[in-house]
Amino acid sequence: MTRYVLISLCIFVITTNAAVQLTCGHYEIPVECPANCPSDFCPDYPNQDRPCPKPEVCGEPECKCRFNTRRTSENRTCIPTQECRPFLCRAPNTEYAPCPAYCPSEDCAEATPDGGCPQLDNSILDIECIPRCRCKRGYWRHNNNCLPYSECPQNKQ
Repeated sequence: MTRYVLISLCIFVITTNAAVQLTCGHYEIPVECPANCPSDFCPDYPNQDRPCPKPEVCGEPECKCRFNTRRTSENRTCIPTQECRPFLCRAPNTEYAPCPAYCPSEDCAEATPDGGCPQLDNSILDIECIPRCRCKRGYWRHNNNCLPYSECPQNKQ
């Protein structure tokens, strides 16, 4: 009798695990406790990305886009974030950046005359691509406005 119960339990566990396995598409991975976030999709406008908390209660496992890929709203497939359709940047001296560089920063306080980066160590950073409106080359952000280098407070004479 014990052997029968043990075999039945094994069959139950195997069939349950088989039912949970997902077949995901290109650029997708299975996620056991998925959070449904607007940032899963290519953004349609600036500042659409918001932090997404883990759910308190897990739903059914599902396929989610891999790191640095987003789901399109048209056909719901995952594509590299850099391939998301650009959105319009309305603020003066800004432009769309699908995957803005970590350096140079946009901050006037870190501005350099040539727009270059300070010396960085040799560590490799795997930065998440977050499409956004960024200051055009030669402009730096101060009080949420993009100013030429000469107008950054530390450069005014």
